[in-house]
Amino acid sequence: MCPQLYHSYLTKTYITDSHYIKSTFTNESEWLTCMYNFYYSIDGERYGRFNTRNKFPYGYVLPKHKDPTRTRPIVSMKYHPLKNIYKIIGRCLQFLLKSLDTNIVPHYVLFKTFDLKIRLNQYLTSLQSTFPPNTNIDFLCVTSDIKNMFTSLRHESIINAILWLIHTSIETHHRSSQYIVLDEYDQQIIHFYPTYSEYNNLIMIDITTLIPLIVEFDLSHIHFSIGTMIYLQQICGAPMGGLLSQWYAIIVCVYNEYNFHISLTDSFRIFNVRYMDDLLSIIARIY
Repeated sequence: MCPQLYHSYLTKTYITDSHYIKSTFTNESEWLTCMYNFYYSIDGERYGRFNTRNKFPYGYVLPKHKDPTRTRPIVSMKYHPLKNIYKIIGRCLQFLLKSLDTNIVPHYVLFKTFDLKIRLNQYLTSLQSTFPPNTNIDFLCVTSDIKNMFTSLRHESIINAILWLIHTSIETHHRSSQYIVLDEYDQQIIHFYPTYSEYNNLIMIDITTLIPLIVEFDLSHIHFSIGTMIYLQQICGAPMGGLLSQWYAIIVCVYNEYNFHISLTDSFRIFNVRYMDDLLSIIARIY
């Protein structure tokens, strides 16, 4: 890409955009000290190693394939010093989401595309059991994209949605669901406490304290560089490339989907699934 054109994209995406302000940090050393102090304030060694191969996150842009005149703002967090702890928290958020009973807490998340066929069959079976065999049913099918799924999320909305997820999880399970235990290395080993697993390297997470603390710190410390001299802070939205950003976006959607679904009077006639930002809606019209 032409350097002058790329520079204009960077300026339009970051410098003149109201989602970003000048960072309070003037160099990488100040930022690293802040990360280090937070790590030890939460006794971070209990949850994950401090990433010593650390670098200040950096931002760049990628042109969109459908429209090269528009760009995606990407922030690389590959060498973030709290990377290991953020990944642990991301696993906990994923576990909490998957543990939701959709009969009690309806939402539209499709974790695997293979599940679409299963959920669609369940929807059609439910309609057949609700209405007589000779009932005339037409279907309206709509597909859509969720725009600005990362960049336009208000931080307050993210925090509220995560607190709702934690509260809902505790309410719908049992008291001990306040704690999650997981294996540091084996991605498959994660449970609500208590667990009688004899595996080593188990980490215990108090979801009512540690998760909100980490999330609030992460959202208030989204700092990155553009080039070598410009340091910015993102004050609205979550960066594409952020270690927790995908979970922020999904959980906010789940929270809004739940509130929307329970407001419907004939929710059994509506089928909705969402795979990241792609939404499929089917509405049964009864005659």
